[in-house]
Amino acid sequence: VPYDFNEGLGTRKAIFVPFPQAVPLRALIDKENCINCKACAKACASGAINYDMQTSYTDLNVGVIIGAVGFKTYDPEPRHDYGYGLYDNIITAMEFERLLNAAGPTGGHVVRPSDCKEPIRVGFVNCVGSRDKNTNIYCSGVCCMYTIKNAQLLKEKRPETDHTVMYIDIRTPFRAYEESYNRSRNLGVKFLRGRPVEVKEDPVTKNIKVRVEDTLAGEMRNLEFDLLVLATGIVPNEGIGQIQQLLKLSKAADGLLMEAHPKLKPVDTTIDGVYLAGCASGPKDIPYAVSQGSACAGRATILLKNKKAITEGITAVVEPDVCVGCQVCVPMCPFQAIKFDEKENKANVVKALCKGCGTCVAACPTGALEQSHFKNNQLLAQIKNVFKFQEVAA
Repeated sequence: VPYDFNEGLGTRKAIFVPFPQAVPLRALIDKENCINCKACAKACASGAINYDMQTSYTDLNVGVIIGAVGFKTYDPEPRHDYGYGLYDNIITAMEFERLLNAAGPTGGHVVRPSDCKEPIRVGFVNCVGSRDKNTNIYCSGVCCMYTIKNAQLLKEKRPETDHTVMYIDIRTPFRAYEESYNRSRNLGVKFLRGRPVEVKEDPVTKNIKVRVEDTLAGEMRNLEFDLLVLATGIVPNEGIGQIQQLLKLSKAADGLLMEAHPKLKPVDTTIDGVYLAGCASGPKDIPYAVSQGSACAGRATILLKNKKAITEGITAVVEPDVCVGCQVCVPMCPFQAIKFDEKENKANVVKALCKGCGTCVAACPTGALEQSHFKNNQLLAQIKNVFKFQEVAA
């Protein structure tokens, strides 16, 4: 069976450990590919194999939820970006990393998929699936550095290799990033500013021919590589939409979850007790994600330590005499703070859930909903006072 952890480059058995650092470190049975030979049950001395185990669900009563849903890398195959999926010797950076790894499918030897030969000329294309209005307009923030890392690792293993990195901009904003970039240049890695405009395969040698605009030199260049590596960006993980709907969170146009405030509340959400860590709210590298996880732990500790929760002072208020029970406000509330009383035929506001956004106030056709401390008569009185003037005797 193709091994997902090795990006499908290697194989695994029907019973397997997902990856060496899995938590918990337990073997799984792939029911779709298991032939029920019972060999694993016979080999297991502790009798841990249970073929009848079914999926089970557990109800948990928790005080805090941390949304650390992770991410996935952009898949260039559906659009055949830069020929990926069409030509054998074009691979993604994740596939390249698994080839580099000593525990990977080739034992750390980088080879071409077409003939299993070690490449000499290796090209890297940055920002695949990032900074592109046709895919994702945002910068993934990690592609530059992991491309530099991969080029360095291969150059250190095989100094005879020739590397060219094609980029839009090299972004090295954090500590030691610029030093790593300079070190790669000193090792002989070449950097060419420009995106490939044409990628073709030599039908005889299976080499990849790239036509790229060198924006610094102001000329077109034709390059040939034994292997072309695409640095794919970060995209929202599958199921993030379900998490967003379940927890009533805000989601941006790019599909990522939104924090309460990007500067003042970077891990908080509009829902009390729900926090975001890692790439749930945007692309991040490992140190950034770890710092957000620590921040979430701190915020959660504060909330769990206190026995009382502070509610919003400005909430919606229903005037029972004016409410006609039309229920227009109930589906409008993004926080599900409005409940409808069937017996009284009136809407009620749960103040512990209300955030005072005013959506229901604007939607109410009869004016039965107002915001506390901002009622209509209060606002009108303030307006009259602002525009009040006195006649001055001539």
